[in-house]
Amino acid sequence: MPLNYSKFDLLVDSDDDKPDPKARAVEEQQKMLQEMQKQAEESRMAEKKQAEAQKPSHQKDRFAYAEGDCSELARELLKSCLQKASSVKVGNGVLSVATVEKVEGESSTFRVRGQLRHTWDLNFKVKWTYQWMGANFDEGPQRAEGAVAIIEF
Repeated sequence: MPLNYSKFDLLVDSDDDKPDPKARAVEEQQKMLQEMQKQAEESRMAEKKQAEAQKPSHQKDRFAYAEGDCSELARELLKSCLQKASSVKVGNGVLSVATVEKVEGESSTFRVRGQLRHTWDLNFKVKWTYQWMGANFDEGPQRAEGAVAIIEF
């Protein structure tokens, strides 16, 4: 019959390995760290849910939209671009923008489903000049002036 020594497992002998006190301290620190990380994650999730609940509906819903008025910026930008337009050689002369008389209208931006969209309804009037050299020497340089009005651009 084989001998069963299991009843002696609870006895501490001199040859048994003693637990390392440093290892036990490290295990306790790891457990505390895991608990702290878990609590921090729970608090972050709670803050995130609270912040989400406080957002307006157009920020929660991806199909909602927001709008902004940028009319003044659009008018100034169009006017400056028209004034800076370079001269164009046409036939025997040069066509250039003399002045920008007026720029009117509205412009808006919309954010629909996360995409930025632009709408505008602008009117402007530009005076132009065309300068060319006459057919013979006696005529000298010639000049023609005009205006172009663009409605509902």
